[in-house]
Amino acid sequence: MRKRMNKVGAVALSMTLAFGSLAACEKESKDPSQAETTTVFADLDETLNSVPRTDAETQKPTNEPIVISTEPTTPVQTEPTTSVQTEPTTPVQTEPTTLDQTEPAKDAPTAFADFCQEMAEYLIGDSYYTATTTIERPEKYGFTPDKLTNYCLASYKIPEGDNSEALEQERKMKAKLEAIDYNALTDGQKLTYDKLLYEFDIDGRLMKQKSFASPLDNQNGIMESVGTALYEFPFDEEADLIGYQKILETLPETFEDAIEYVKYQIKTLGYEPSDTMIADAEKYASDLTKKTDNPLLDAYDEKVNAMDLSADKKAEYIRKNREYVTGTLFDALKKFAEDVKQFDTETNEAKGLWAYEGGFNYYDVMLRGLLGVEMTPQEVFDYIESSLKQDIRRLTVYALTASNDLNNYFSGNITFPYDRNSVEEIAAYFTKALKQDFPMEILPAYTIENLPPALQIDGLGAYFIPPEWDDTSSRVIRLNPKAVGGSGGMSLDFNLVHEGFGGHMLQFECSADNDHVTSMFSELGYIEGWAMYAEYEAMKYCGLSDVMADLMAIETSSSYDICALADIGVNALGWSKDKLTEYLNTYGAGMIASELYSVVVSSPGSLLPYSFGPKKTKELIEEYKNMHADDLNVKEMHRKYMSIGSAAFEVVEKYFLGK
Repeated sequence: MRKRMNKVGAVALSMTLAFGSLAACEKESKDPSQAETTTVFADLDETLNSVPRTDAETQKPTNEPIVISTEPTTPVQTEPTTSVQTEPTTPVQTEPTTLDQTEPAKDAPTAFADFCQEMAEYLIGDSYYTATTTIERPEKYGFTPDKLTNYCLASYKIPEGDNSEALEQERKMKAKLEAIDYNALTDGQKLTYDKLLYEFDIDGRLMKQKSFASPLDNQNGIMESVGTALYEFPFDEEADLIGYQKILETLPETFEDAIEYVKYQIKTLGYEPSDTMIADAEKYASDLTKKTDNPLLDAYDEKVNAMDLSADKKAEYIRKNREYVTGTLFDALKKFAEDVKQFDTETNEAKGLWAYEGGFNYYDVMLRGLLGVEMTPQEVFDYIESSLKQDIRRLTVYALTASNDLNNYFSGNITFPYDRNSVEEIAAYFTKALKQDFPMEILPAYTIENLPPALQIDGLGAYFIPPEWDDTSSRVIRLNPKAVGGSGGMSLDFNLVHEGFGGHMLQFECSADNDHVTSMFSELGYIEGWAMYAEYEAMKYCGLSDVMADLMAIETSSSYDICALADIGVNALGWSKDKLTEYLNTYGAGMIASELYSVVVSSPGSLLPYSFGPKKTKELIEEYKNMHADDLNVKEMHRKYMSIGSAAFEVVEKYFLGK
């Protein structure tokens, strides 16, 4: 499961948009220079303040939480998901193990089980951090301390040579998978097999492209790991404290490597980091040097004090951590914040990926991996744009047939049957309301906690943290009070639905029996597509009229669509900032083109799953309904869809629709 990419805030669609959009809908928009400025699409400030973050690694809850119980059942064995790979990584192991030819041949299920273990070793390698944060007890899977010798959070070593060795290693692993008799596998193994085959295909194609992701980018960068990931690092026993300290000791060198890596990108690719990327990295590094409300200090103290250690040992660990963090690590963070500024020049003009050698091909494959479909960027653009135009047409119909509802909606004259700022009321309302069509009975107990102040970034609303592979403890939803709830902030109710009941948490419980190897891949199109679908469906159960519920869905969906279309235009179709402005003027949003341009060149593709994913999810679900019109059970349909787990839509279609 991955941390929620920041919630695009509700966009106040104006009456002008509702009445004046049909002409804009009918025009061809591939060439934004021909766009007609006919509508007003109100401000997307929350969107632009919402550069998405990567997911936090799966951790156990550490704060004193608000406990929300939903009649927990016996917990199912669970598994985590880690961040989707948007750039190739060189595996640590030199070569996968080959079978001893003298051994008797294994049956297919056994051979596949062995292959999955080998895949886990291939993916984790010797990374202490990856193993510790994805498996509750790594040694049960053979990841002993003598093997986990790499304590770096991330590696930004400048590559030497090409990717031929990594590609050959990937080819051998794929060949080993394909040598297993697919037809002799169990149904569950076949699903895992198909998932892995798609991942191998995407990874192989990505490895052939140059890497364009920058360590300064908060989406995939080092600062996110330093803050959120270490704040949530699991402390189960004393050995974890020692491993954590070793991770901290690698950070100063990692910061240096990150700066050198950006210099390398500029020199070899001409790839300039955007001003958004630079500002975020600088601010995040500076925030982590505060003496108060610092997760590297306060969260550490809290977790150590909760451990079963003597008072003297606790005091000594806390003293050593504070001494190192406020000394060596603070110095390294301050230096990093200063070093980043060298990239912020008046001549810096970050460009979309299409402008760099290999950039379009990289974006093309990255999109297929993010969305889990074999569609070109232009095809995805057309798909999203068609849906956006349909939404605008619906607004026009409402303006003619439901003007009172429309006026009440845009004036904020809406009454909800629950307190939209109360976690307890929202949880109680939706866990009851969604029971009709969602398998809510499988939800375990869960906790909802606030992020510490140092991690309360404007754009980050909430995210769900699933348990580790063998853990049966409560699930955790992290809330950012700076962004969620209250006047003018992100909606608390639908953030909680998205992250928890109905969304990611329910999705996780349904797919918890899936193989742990495939759980290490995250197909964001599927994962975020479901959570957004659940969020939109919840709007139908929130006590409002059908028109009001539809208007809320249109408002949120349109915000994501605008950003997604800008992303594809700038990164794949060759749009300049001026062309982006002309296109956005079609929807009355030209005034935010400059900010949006900076966002999409900083995190290419990151908002696309939230636009494309729910549309594809609904398309598949509607097709299922048509296929089962005579015997449809909506709750079981949703359960079946979620039980597939993180997978490309190409795989989901096969197992959900039987194609």
